[in-house]
Amino acid sequence: MSDLNLEKIIFSNLLNNEGYLRNVSPFLKEEYFSDSHRTLFKLILSFFEKFNNAPTKEAVKIELDALAITQDKYESSLELLEELGPVETDYDWLLE
Repeated sequence: MSDLNLEKIIFSNLLNNEGYLRNVSPFLKEEYFSDSHRTLFKLILSFFEKFNNAPTKEAVKIELDALAITQDKYESSLELLEELGPVETDYDWLLE
């Protein structure tokens, strides 16, 4: 994964670290993310609230495909989703 930034690290851990997702989901808000990534955040959080599990990338993509959003927003969300994978991060730092 190249070009890591804090949003990508957070998204990677939301998808790949269920403990992290469980710990931070009550505190994260969509306004913490750039406009282009809010859609993805809302999909991840919605899936978690509905199924009490972290979604897979495939599940998020299916939900993304079903949304009525602009092509730019769709492409930006899809691009970020495709870039996400497990990333080694200090858990305590990330929680803080």
